[in-house]
Amino acid sequence: MSDYQTTVRLDAALKSSVDHLKTLQKTTLNRLINDALAKYIGEILDEKRETLDASQHALHAYLASDPDFEAAIADIAASESAGHPDPAEGQIVTQTVHTKGAHNDDDNSSILAILDG
Repeated sequence: MSDYQTTVRLDAALKSSVDHLKTLQKTTLNRLINDALAKYIGEILDEKRETLDASQHALHAYLASDPDFEAAIADIAASESAGHPDPAEGQIVTQTVHTKGAHNDDDNSSILAILDG
C-alpha cells in the first residue's frame, strides 16, 4: 500500500507535547501521528462494534419473541381503529409561496413560517 501525504495543523500546546514525546520515544512526528491515529481509530471501531452487537442481539431477541410481527400488527390495528391521529400521514399545506429568487433569506423565512404553522 502506498503512503498518503497530507497536512495536519496542530495547536501550539499539542505541538510542544508531540515534540517532547517524539524525543522521549526516539521516533518521528510521522510515526507518532500514524500510531496515535491507528490506536484512536481502533478504539472507536471497537466501541461502535460493541454498540452494533448489542443492537443486533436486541433485534434477534425481538424477532424471536414475535417472529410473525403479530403483536406489532395488533398494535397498529388497535391504534387505527381508535381514530388516533397518525403523524406519518402529514398535513396538507394550501398556502402558495412566491419566491423572489434562489437562496434569498426572505424566501427561506416565508417557507419556514409556513412549515412552522
